[in-house]
Amino acid sequence: MVMRLDRFTGQLVSLLKQLGIYERTVIVIASDNGYSQCGYFGRGRADIGWPEDEFFRNKGPFRGGQCSVPEGGLRVAFFIHQPSKVDPGISDEPVWLIDLYPTMAELAGVEIRRPIDGHSLLALMAGRPYEFPGRRHFYWEKRDEQAIRLGPWKAYQSHPARPMELYLVEDDTHCECDLAAHYPEVVAEAERIMREDRVDHPWTTTRVRSRSASERSARRPKSRPLAGGCRGQLDPLEQSGAAFR
Repeated sequence: MVMRLDRFTGQLVSLLKQLGIYERTVIVIASDNGYSQCGYFGRGRADIGWPEDEFFRNKGPFRGGQCSVPEGGLRVAFFIHQPSKVDPGISDEPVWLIDLYPTMAELAGVEIRRPIDGHSLLALMAGRPYEFPGRRHFYWEKRDEQAIRLGPWKAYQSHPARPMELYLVEDDTHCECDLAAHYPEVVAEAERIMREDRVDHPWTTTRVRSRSASERSARRPKSRPLAGGCRGQLDPLEQSGAAFR
């Protein structure tokens, strides 16, 4: 697949140049999900957390995979290319594919007349991150799993009856140092977002059960000493997000 992507992208760029529209054409390369090896060549074990494929060794440091909401299922490569408008560089602002709609609308000069979740990426593409809208959160769910990206934090809950996990995902890419017990205010904010952002839908196969305040408090882990490798993570760090070429 990677070889074909390289070849087909080259063919597309060649055609755009032949047509004289290369400089004003936006090329976006992204994936619709993270790591996946399920079913390919008889491999793949989504049921046990997407272990590394012994042949390809292409999983990377992230937990989970396709159809799950840990970083392994969500984090993808994302490139935007337009020579006449995009300054080459890398942005550390977390973004998601929902942002493509307002981005393309602004490029086309089309006004969006209803509230949407995405933000136009033109400011980031032009090297003006200071013009990008302020802080926002990202919400995902899959069956009983829920996850929040909130600034430097990644909050994850595998089931409503299990404790919330909290990580500084850019520094702790393996999500090994759970800081939930040390930042109860961040956990409380993540729980609020999970309650308020989720809306039941008739297509949902299973529904996340909302817990009472007393249940949520009882499930929060009590403060405990940090493991040696986690002690340097008590100060939130900056994020990595999208690449612009």
